Amino acid sequence: PIQDNQRVKKGDLLFKIDDRQYRAMLLDAQSRLAALDAQIRLTGRTVKAQEYNAQSVTAAVARAQALLQQTTSSRQRLEPLVSQGFASQ
Repeated sequence: PIQDNQRVKKGDLLFKIDDRQYRAMLLDAQSRLAALDAQIRLTGRTVKAQEYNAQSVTAAVARAQALLQQTTSSRQRLEPLVSQGFASQ
């Protein structure tokens, strides 16, 4: 807007900065931020799924232990009856 050796006063526009590069960098940073936010949400869902899976496996182990105790108890109760012929081997 001004020429060499031109007299300027306060408030005169001396130069304009081309902001296209900065806008492009801002858009890039915003898109990377959005991608990271999506990745964080996905990771959170994965963690939740693994927690539910761990709870399910814990419950399956508890069921198996209960079944083992029940089977052991039944075997101990029936063992004396096998020799007497009241229960099959």
